[in-house]
Amino acid sequence: MDIYKKVENKLTEIKNKVLLIKDSEDIENEKINHLKQNISNKINVIEKKFNNELGNFDNSEITINFKELINNLLSKIFSISLPNNLSNLYDTDKQLSSIILEIDKVEILTILSSVKNTVVIVGANGAGKSSFVSELKKTTLPNLCVLPAQKYLIFNKNAFRRDKSTIESYQQSMHENYIDIARNISEEHKINQYFSYTFTFLITSLIKEYSEIATRKMRNEEDYRDKTPIWEQLEEIWNQLIPNITFEIDPNEREVYAHKKGNRYGLNGLSDGEKCIIFYIGNVLTAPENSYIVVDEPETFLNPSIYNKLWDSLILKRQDCQFIFTSHTMDFVNSRTNCRYIWCKNFKYPNEFDLKLLEKENDFPISLLTELIGSRKPILFCEGDYNSLDYQIFSKIFLEYNIKPVGGHQNVINYTKGYNQISEIHENRAIGIIDSDFIEDSEIEKYKKYKVFTLAFNEIEMLLLDENIINSVLKPFKKEEEINAIIDDFKNTFFDEARQNEERIILQSTKIQVDRIISTSLIQKYRTIEEIDLEVKNSSSKINVNNIYNHEKVKLEKILKDKDYLGLLKMCNLKKQIVRGCASNIIMKNYEDRAVERIGIDTNLSELLRKLYFNNMEI
Repeated sequence: MDIYKKVENKLTEIKNKVLLIKDSEDIENEKINHLKQNISNKINVIEKKFNNELGNFDNSEITINFKELINNLLSKIFSISLPNNLSNLYDTDKQLSSIILEIDKVEILTILSSVKNTVVIVGANGAGKSSFVSELKKTTLPNLCVLPAQKYLIFNKNAFRRDKSTIESYQQSMHENYIDIARNISEEHKINQYFSYTFTFLITSLIKEYSEIATRKMRNEEDYRDKTPIWEQLEEIWNQLIPNITFEIDPNEREVYAHKKGNRYGLNGLSDGEKCIIFYIGNVLTAPENSYIVVDEPETFLNPSIYNKLWDSLILKRQDCQFIFTSHTMDFVNSRTNCRYIWCKNFKYPNEFDLKLLEKENDFPISLLTELIGSRKPILFCEGDYNSLDYQIFSKIFLEYNIKPVGGHQNVINYTKGYNQISEIHENRAIGIIDSDFIEDSEIEKYKKYKVFTLAFNEIEMLLLDENIINSVLKPFKKEEEINAIIDDFKNTFFDEARQNEERIILQSTKIQVDRIISTSLIQKYRTIEEIDLEVKNSSSKINVNNIYNHEKVKLEKILKDKDYLGLLKMCNLKKQIVRGCASNIIMKNYEDRAVERIGIDTNLSELLRKLYFNNMEI
């Protein structure tokens, strides 16, 4: 019998029992009928949910973890007591409400039903990642363990009923929702007190288990001979991370003391990061078999060298469990191996999540995709890194774009093309901007088809010498006549430098063009070594270095003769010599920094530059 049929039979049985219950003279018939109708409506909701989504999971493709989740849900449904009088009706109504809430949590995780890897939830700030974790925390299903970002790691030896804490009772307490509790407790000290109990009960339950196993081993009880206390397993992982701190258990007081360099102190003397490590290890090791372990912000209080090693160790230790992480730290996201990514696109209160499983598509790096997936702005790929001039300038001109530097120009081309090819996944678009670097017109037109655009300048530094930028830099300090004189002086010096370095400019431009031809000359025939050798010789013979050199020489000589300032800016490759040398000496000290600063401050200037040099660079 399939799952849906079993559930249907149980719910039908409840319905029939409800119908048999007679009205009471002590309770208004209207209230009774309303209660019965509520129960009927909730049963219909459960039937519909199983019929539409949850009834199809009785197959071999789903993971053990999800099967366990379904089985725990079914156990709750089958354990609903059959009502036989009016007082039982209220209990049945509450049980059905609880079941619907549990089904909602299972529905959220259906996207993971056949995913066996570690999962990382990615998305923009405000997209609902923390709400996703908070919603899952409301469950009472035993194999769904949620570790929230909000943690009060204080050990309180005077906590109420601490002596009653066990591993089992601690696991149950972890299903309480911290956010909802905080909303219902008005006094801050009571909130802190309540949350501190979590860490206290974890430590206490581990100590009690440790003491019990030790005692039973001393009695030589057969079931405990090979059993290792969870605390010992915790210490084993701890020693791999922080070997210079050891622990001592006080079984009488049920406390743990830390030892470091001869000093002895309580757990509250540990740093936040050290207590966080204990919290994470303890919770992962106490999770029931085949659990989902959901962790919000797993890097909290920890540095990268620690949190990567910590979670690698815990994932290895609990291979029966599936880990689900939500993180805002790209170092953590990108450090996960053998994992799948889920995009939290949107969240609608109270519990509607738009989730999408990301697949590796074409050659676009999944790590980069996860970084960009939450962007609400279109993407602009550029050369360099976040310290590069490209990023500094474009981030001030293209305010409506998310600027992403990706290294060399080939990366810009590949990533722009690749990102746009998978737009149905991320529902966004991208453009790319590269230096012209003497690229031929035919290539420029080809790149445009991929939304990759070419600067008017061989080097972006030369853009900073546009007369409009020079004018904006000097305007707060100089009169118009002085500005014109400075610009004329700079231009004359610029042309003098170019004449003195004419051969260097020509050779550099020739080299770049020859490099490009060689890099695009792929070997087509390679059945024998002779064929490869011939291909190389043929490729070399196609490169006429003298023609390239002479063409560049004629072009530069004409620019110098005509005193074509813009033409020289576009061709010149003496970026440091001119921008950081001549410009800083003649126009203003630290001219490059001042120019970039003015582009960000002077909105009229940034808009003008966009019209002059980036007018057709649009999505």
